[in-house]
Amino acid sequence: MIMAVVNTKGGSGKTTLATHLAAHFARRGLKTGLADLDPQQSANGWLTRRPYTLPAIAAVDLENDNKPPKGLDRLVADAPAALKRKAVADVVETADVLVIPVLPSIFDEDGTIRFLKHLDTLKAVRKGKRDTQTYANLAVEGGSLFDVPSARPDDYRAEWRTLLDYLDNCMP
Repeated sequence: MIMAVVNTKGGSGKTTLATHLAAHFARRGLKTGLADLDPQQSANGWLTRRPYTLPAIAAVDLENDNKPPKGLDRLVADAPAALKRKAVADVVETADVLVIPVLPSIFDEDGTIRFLKHLDTLKAVRKGKRDTQTYANLAVEGGSLFDVPSARPDDYRAEWRTLLDYLDNCMP
């Protein structure tokens, strides 16, 4: 299954989402690849910092190879904000699933109003208990929420459950 994490808006969390999805699938024992189509190459940088003791995630070069390698159970493609490059367009066209992260802002409000209402129902958001540095701190070491055995990130992992359940059961 090929998942493309796309959004034409920069700074929407595409790389964070793509790396965590890849780590989740790898942790489940699936042969997982991560394709970094963004010129900044942040996802590839994360892969180079990823310790060998964590489940393996293959770096996939769709820019030069143009086709996903055979034998992968999951391929997560991290797309750049500008969807003009041919490799990105090809991934979007051939993806089985598009995952589109959206950040709530005045510019995105119309498209995210339902999401904002849902956020208000979440206990951690209502009480302001969001440690946004958790993602950044884990990324420094090439890790993700799904690589930490402690109970501390359990609340964060629970927030991923709906998306992960859908993707885990979404076979083409």
